[in-house]
Amino acid sequence: MFFTVLSCENDNFGTVENALSVNSLMNKVSASSHSVTSAGELHNMHLDEMFDYLTAQHDLNSSNIDQYSHNYFNSIEYGNLATNSYNNVRANGEYDFEFSEDFINEMENLNLILETSDFANMEDFKNYILTYNPTFLEDENDLIAWEYYVDVFSHSFEYWAGNSHEWMGLVSGKFNLLSSEGGKCKDGGWWKRTWCNVRSFVVSDAAAAASNVIVTLIAGTNPVTFSAVAGAALGASAAAIIKDIF
Repeated sequence: MFFTVLSCENDNFGTVENALSVNSLMNKVSASSHSVTSAGELHNMHLDEMFDYLTAQHDLNSSNIDQYSHNYFNSIEYGNLATNSYNNVRANGEYDFEFSEDFINEMENLNLILETSDFANMEDFKNYILTYNPTFLEDENDLIAWEYYVDVFSHSFEYWAGNSHEWMGLVSGKFNLLSSEGGKCKDGGWWKRTWCNVRSFVVSDAAAAASNVIVTLIAGTNPVTFSAVAGAALGASAAAIIKDIF
């Protein structure tokens, strides 16, 4: 198994104002992370914090958004995992990790079901995804990773269903190109439109979360933690939508 990890050179974005913004976020994240009940919740909280940080950067553009994103990652626990996932997705277009054949089959099976489903609302979707029983997985590490996969998957979908439009508005002019409902996919009912718009973000998040769990379990040197899983998922998530924006 492997990660694709790229290095990123630091540019001069470490102004006093930016440093204070990141330090403020760090304190807020540190204080609130103790109250989360899952990696998926912490992942969503980080996305909210990251969005606030990026919107505060008045010179934000395609040339500096990667560096500002790295600045935010440096403010959170396991930000190095977020950076690695971010660079992975930015380089490859999606999260690149060599899962077992069974895990790949499970992900593809779930995605196929979702592609052909028509959930009535968010609660209907969440009830399904959280009670989904894997059919291909037998390995203990894969089964543990799958629990984190669906946790991040469900929270990520809920987050992007409500916030992708605002993220598209990070850069001047992008917001106005979208419909009032947000997103580029406009065919079908609520589920079809939403899944089409956010699928790439959600799948990247969940894959990054699961890969972190598998690597941690195989190494056997550290316990699986919400913070590490959320950090890995965050980077993939942010890179996926930033890639879509630009």
